[in-house]
Formats: sequence, C-alpha cells, structure tokens
Amino acid sequence: MVKKSLTRKLIVVFSAILVTVVMLNILFNELLLSKVYRTNKLGTMEELYSALATEYKTEPDTDTIMTIVENFLTNENFRVFIWDSENRLVIDSLPLSYGMEREDSHPGQTEEKDNKFFYDKRHDNFRFGRMELFLYFMDIAPEDVLSEKENYIIFSFGSPEGYDEETFCLRSELAGGYRLLIQMPYAPIDEAISITRTLLLLVGSIMLVIGIIIVAITSRTIARPVKELSQIASNMEQLDFSRKYAVNGKDEIASLGESINSLSEKLESTINELKEKNEKLLSDIELKSRIDTLRKEFIANASHELKTPLALISGYAEGLRDSIVTDSESRELYADVIIEEAGEMDKIIRQMLDLMELDGADKPIDISVLTLSEAVNDVLDSFDLIFKTNSINITCNLDSDSTIKGNSLRIRQAISNYLSNAVNHVDENKTIKVSVIKEDENVVLSVYNSGPQIPESDAENIWERFYKVDKAHTREYGGSGLGLSIVRSVIELHGGTYGFRNLPDGVEFYFILPYFKENTDEI
Repeated sequence: MVKKSLTRKLIVVFSAILVTVVMLNILFNELLLSKVYRTNKLGTMEELYSALATEYKTEPDTDTIMTIVENFLTNENFRVFIWDSENRLVIDSLPLSYGMEREDSHPGQTEEKDNKFFYDKRHDNFRFGRMELFLYFMDIAPEDVLSEKENYIIFSFGSPEGYDEETFCLRSELAGGYRLLIQMPYAPIDEAISITRTLLLLVGSIMLVIGIIIVAITSRTIARPVKELSQIASNMEQLDFSRKYAVNGKDEIASLGESINSLSEKLESTINELKEKNEKLLSDIELKSRIDTLRKEFIANASHELKTPLALISGYAEGLRDSIVTDSESRELYADVIIEEAGEMDKIIRQMLDLMELDGADKPIDISVLTLSEAVNDVLDSFDLIFKTNSINITCNLDSDSTIKGNSLRIRQAISNYLSNAVNHVDENKTIKVSVIKEDENVVLSVYNSGPQIPESDAENIWERFYKVDKAHTREYGGSGLGLSIVRSVIELHGGTYGFRNLPDGVEFYFILPYFKENTDEI
C-alpha cells in the first residue's frame, strides 16, 4: 500500500512539474521571445548606427564603411542604405547580402535603373526612384515609433502593395549631409517564434515521456526502502524487534534506517528489562500473597485443629480443679490426657511452622551430598520400636548407588512422614515395603503399605494441608493431615516429583530426585 501510494504520488508530482516547465517555456516563448528578439535586434541596429556615425564624423572611407556593414551582415539580416546630400545611393547592402560584386561607388552612385521612386526636392514629393529613399522621407505615425533618440528614430513600416513583409527601420542624418537607413524584416522573428514553439512542444513531449519513465523507476527505488522501514516499524508496533534495516549509503533514508535500528535495539532492551522487573515484581507479589495466604490458613487451621485438644485439656483441667475425681488413679488419667493433648498441640504447631518455612522461604536451603539409602536406614532405625510394638513386617530393598544432593534434615523429614503415613494406614496384614533404586539419571524412593486404596475423589486433595481421608481413623492415631503436605513442599523445594499408586492390596507413595555423579559435579 505504501509503495503504490508513494510511487503514484512521485509520478504525479514530477509529471506535473515537467508539464508545468514545458508549458511555461511555451508561454514565455509566446510572451517574451518576440520582445526579447526585437529588443536584441534593435540594440544591434543601434550599435551599427553608432559605428557608422562615428566613421562619418571624419572623412568617410568606403572600404572601412563597407567592412563595418559586412561584419554586421554576417550575423544579422539587415539592409543598409546610405545617400549623400544629393540623394545619390553611395552604400547599398543588397549586393553584399546576395554575394554580388561590390562596386566602389562612394561618394556617389548615379545609375537608377532599379529605382521605383525619386524624391523631387524642389516640389517636396516622390518621383520615380528607389523604395528605400521613400522610407527615409516618409511621415511616421506616432503609433509606429519604436524608439526615438536625439540623432535617430526607429519605427515600424507596413509594406505597401507589392511587398509582403513588415520591417523595422532606423533612419538618421549623418555628418557631412549623409542619410542612413537600416532595415530589418520582421517576418523572420515570427518564423523563429513559430519554429521555437513547435520545437518546444516536440522536445517537451519527448521529455515528458522520458521523465515519467525515469520518475517511475526512481519512485520504485525510493519507495522500496520506505516500504521496508514501514514494515520494520509495524513489526516494532507488535513488539517484534528481530528485523533490522540493512543500511546502504549515507543519505537521509540510510540515516532514518540507522535511527530505527537504534530505536529498535533500545526498545527491545528496555522492554526486556521491564519484563524482567515485572516478572520479579509479580514474583514478589505472589510470594507476599502466598505468605499472607499461609498466615491466614495457619490461623484458620490452627484454630480448627487445636480446638479439640484445647477443649479436652480445658475439660480435664476443670475436672481436676473441681475435684470431680478423688482417687489417685483417675487423677493420673486426667493428667495423662492433658499431657497427651498438649503434646498433640505441640506437634501440630511444629508441623505448621515447618510448612510455613518451606512454602514461604525465599532463601536457598543448605545443600549437601548424601546417600538416600543411608538416610532411609537412619529413619528406619528410629521407627524400629514402632514397628515392633505394632507387629509390622518391614521389608527393604535399598540400592547403595543412590547419591543425591539435598538438605539432609528435610529429606529425612520427608522419609519419616511417608513411614508414619504407612504405619498409620497399614491393615491387618501389617506389611510395609521400602525401596530405593536408581533409574537412569534419577533415584526413586517408594514406601508401600498393605491396606485400603485411596479413593479417586481424594487423589488430588491428600497433599493439601489438614486433609484427612478418614478423619475418625486419623484421630485415633493422632494424625494432623500435614505429613503429606510437608513431603510435597520438601520434594518441590529439591526440584523432584512425588505421587502415589493404588495397588491391588495396598498403596505405594514415592518421590523421585535427580541422581548426583560425585566425579562430575561440585557441592
């Protein structure tokens, strides 16, 4: 669209300029050429008069006078006639004009065979003799006067019957009684104007056609980089800064291309910086929002979870205060309940603080190299009494090549929570299996317990805080619903994945962490 519009405009503008120039040339030719041509010729006539008048102030020499006349006749279409005081023709330029042999006739010429008019001085009228003498003595109408000076007059003369041209005439009386008449035919001026007009029209038409072709080619050349710059600007409007203008030359368009390239680079850099700052700001806002949400959830969940143990503690404490029971065994039972519920409250609060620290942490955790199978053995040792007390059959398959990088305390906490979840949900078969194996570039830990499967409706919710699949059963063993949430936060913090699988006779929980090659990486 840009190319067509710009090209069309350039063609129209330059074509209009060419047409205007041609028309002005023709107009000036019509209006001024005749005046300029006439002024030039009249000036030349005056120069010839001045040269002849100067010569006749001294003793006139025919050869010198004829040389002056011949020099002017070389470039000008003049006729020069000079008579002496007896009206005898002493200088006649007509033979010179037609290449006739010149006669040395100065100071007088008596032959009158070509005369048509003769001026009779006695009767002050014309007789048979030359036409030029008639022009010298004729009366001049005021409207025919072209220029009148002290020593000469220039006038226009329309030829009488038998003559088909108008002439400009200069007549003057020279020193020594000589009379001068210079004639210039006007017809050649009109003919020159007509020829010039025709030539201008022809040349102007040719120039117009050639000019339009040149303008069309030039316009496309000019429009091409403008179109490219327009497309680059359009891409920049869409925030696409990949395209750059290929600068070629040092003209204004090249300078504009350099400016657009520089603007594109600066805009791209500025927008990228703004994006980075915006992403950081959004991250900070998201972190603050998450912390605020965690704080609200902590208050709401703490209020909900601590309500039951607080009620039990309050009730049993009031019983002791009011001496509802009197025997020592009952008082000891009341005290045990209070101590147990206080411990449960402490456990819930500690787990909630752990979650807040994991989910709201914006500082890097301490990382070290550890063997996952060794960490599992350490946790299993701490559960040994629980397994024996509950008659749980524990089976282990631990791959010694299970090196990972992580926070040892948090990894052991995740393993412990999986084992606690397995102990709390194991069925009457009392079977728990722990496995650590290396798969490709990962280390996989899984904890299986025989027991009921997790319903599909609860599959997405078990990782949420305080979510309990069987709240009544959970209350029996003191579960708070925070263990799996802590596992999720720990594994996500280490860049791993987690999940569970329902098996025909139980449930298997797992997490996967990247394998660490000790010889190729650094702590």
